[in-house]
Order: sequence, then structure tokens, then C-alpha cells
Amino acid sequence: VRFIRDDIIISLCKINLLSANFPSMREESFAKLVDISSKGLSITGNLKLNLNTRLLLKLNFIGLKTFNIQGTVVRITNNKRPVYGIKFDKVNPRLAEFMLTSQKKLTFK
Repeated sequence: VRFIRDDIIISLCKINLLSANFPSMREESFAKLVDISSKGLSITGNLKLNLNTRLLLKLNFIGLKTFNIQGTVVRITNNKRPVYGIKFDKVNPRLAEFMLTSQKKLTFK
């Protein structure tokens, strides 16, 4: 089940050899959340990502909790602005439970 949420701020940085060894060298970008599930999410924004790009994602539920999750770009849909499908490295049951308990208005995609 994919949820549509407007209360999550998404920041991300690419994981590469340099950023893995030197966390201070990571360049953080922000994206707009399209939808999310416990297995992955879709984002859009002023980003330039390629397929199979590894990412460190920070999901900030405004005023509540932050989840740090690693994932990989598995799909790119190009319309006016690209939408990136990102698969989490691991299914995150804590994230799924938190999404359900913190949801004020249930909107499914």
C-alpha cells in the first residue's frame, strides 16, 4: 500500500566511495514526496539521479520522528519533471507502523 503524505520532509545524499568514507563530504538535496510505503517511495524535484544510484534518505515526519534509510533508484519516469522510484534496502516495519499511527488523513494511491 502506498500512502500520500504531505507531512514528511525528504532529504537525500548520494552514497559513493567518497561520501561513504567521509560523511562531511555528503551533499544534501531535498525532494518532494510523491508517495511512500514500507518498501520504498517516489520523489520528484530539482534532482539529477541515475538508475541504480545509491542514496541515504532522511525522512523527517514534521515535529515527530526522523528515519534514516538507505535505498536505490530503481525507476525514472520522465514527464515535465522526473519522478524517481526508490526501493529501500530493507523493508522497514517500524516505518510502516509509524506511518499508520501518525496518519491524520488516510490517502492511498
